[in-house]
Amino acid sequence: MKFLKLLLLLASSGSLLAKDKPNFVFLLVDDLGWGDFGCYGATFYETPHIDKLAKDGILFTNGYAACTVCSPSRAAILSGCYPARLHLTDWIAGHKRNNAILSIPDWKMKLDHESILLPEALKEADYATAFLGKWHLMPIGQDDFDKHYHRTLPYGAIREGDWKLIEFFEEGTRELFNLKKDPNEKINLAQKNPEKAQDLLKKLVTWRGSVGAQMPTKNPNYDPDKLSAKKAGKKKK
Repeated sequence: MKFLKLLLLLASSGSLLAKDKPNFVFLLVDDLGWGDFGCYGATFYETPHIDKLAKDGILFTNGYAACTVCSPSRAAILSGCYPARLHLTDWIAGHKRNNAILSIPDWKMKLDHESILLPEALKEADYATAFLGKWHLMPIGQDDFDKHYHRTLPYGAIREGDWKLIEFFEEGTRELFNLKKDPNEKINLAQKNPEKAQDLLKKLVTWRGSVGAQMPTKNPNYDPDKLSAKKAGKKKK
């Protein structure tokens, strides 16, 4: 909500209410990393048009998507809320892993209609809006919606300054990265800097409590022998 209030404040400023109120297009691309653009140092991919946009405009070097998968990221952009607060924390319709170590909470698979979304906030500033392409914020076949890959284990993450901590719930492991020195997140510093890892973990736990985040619980049907047999079958193939 703070994001939407800020957007409304900017959209209500004198410069935007003038006749030259700027138009803008927000492009969201799945499975595209920051290192895939020439303006960010990519040498394999050629992105001349994006590079020109970056040169003529603003190049952001210190931002993250709200989640590593599509639906929660889209929900966060449209609502201005973290996925944990929305209880929309996976791609829709999510994973069906009956023999997982942890049971996933009963999370939401759509945005509540009561939420004030980005297009609604823009319309209050006299903008005309349009949404083109992939929606992916409600399962197909819902009564209140006419029309409408990733494989990740349960985790949580926090970023503070140059530091990022990832907590993997099933294994109980943690990964700590210094993003300024290691933007590609290849060097795990959790063992070398346990104090920093513990400090970030404490803050992450506190934040989860403040937003009412849902957490996975132990799966009573989990059978590690089944998992071992499955892995053995794959090796034989």
